[in-house]
Amino acid sequence: MLEQLKELSRCKAQSLNSPRVSIENGQVHIRPNRGGQFMPLGKEATDSFHRVTGITATLSKRLPVDMFNKMATYSLENLDNPYAIVTNGAQVADIVPSTNRQAIPVERVLTTIEKAGGDGVEYHRAMSLSGNSVQIEAIGIQEQPVHKGDLVRAGVMVRFNVLGAGQAVVQSYCQRLACTNGAVSSDVVREFGFGDGDGNIWNWFKKSMRDGFGSLGNIVNRWRQMSEEHISPEDRNLVLESLLKRAGIRGADADVVRANALSRPPENAYDMMQLVTWASTHHLTNPRAIMRAQQAAAVFSDETEHQRVCPTCHKQR
Repeated sequence: MLEQLKELSRCKAQSLNSPRVSIENGQVHIRPNRGGQFMPLGKEATDSFHRVTGITATLSKRLPVDMFNKMATYSLENLDNPYAIVTNGAQVADIVPSTNRQAIPVERVLTTIEKAGGDGVEYHRAMSLSGNSVQIEAIGIQEQPVHKGDLVRAGVMVRFNVLGAGQAVVQSYCQRLACTNGAVSSDVVREFGFGDGDGNIWNWFKKSMRDGFGSLGNIVNRWRQMSEEHISPEDRNLVLESLLKRAGIRGADADVVRANALSRPPENAYDMMQLVTWASTHHLTNPRAIMRAQQAAAVFSDETEHQRVCPTCHKQR
């Protein structure tokens, strides 16, 4: 997966300046400027093309080729805001709003992670997200026990766009060694936004990652507190269903988590959180679903937010 993510670093952005559109062999091609070459659109770029130009896929099929070429070219030439194409090799990978972007090569992010985490950094998971964004979860060698036999290893979660669009995020992350469940934490959440007084993103990455790797003690202390927050048998279903709803886990996926809860009933808030971190690590496959479940578990484990979202805590007030 890391090799696939590195492929994204080869993406380049070219501003649309007197663009031209042409259908060749049934596929839409774009020439970004007068000196450029016509390049075919990939699936994501095709979806963006229909959205940006307002020419739907159905209308595209109905129009004669010459008329479609003229309409599409006119639409791209007269957009309200500047746009750019994102190329990956000889193909258009996407069409995005044009801004001054600082590319973020995946290889350099990996190097920064390894320097921040020290010797022995391992990659737990890497996900390619939509819009040329990626999420990488890495763990170091520092570890502490929540309880005897329940070791947790420090790490970081890093999410960014290889073209520098939107925000880059670094968040504290831990892996429970007994079951390899991974969990993000709200103990360290750093965000870097481009365009608002741009700083040096690599210095920001380095410091934020060091803070993330260094937050293990606080996270373990909080998880120890959660293990003392008893959940009575009559409240387990209420808490679990509330957590599943916040995590966006439904249908057959929710049934799998419920089955785990029946086989090993969660006795405390720590156990309950681990049901969701297990799902986000070992069961869910859609990146967006994984991210939502991760953040729901992070909110549930946050001391301040936990009081707000936990039904049992509400009953005890």
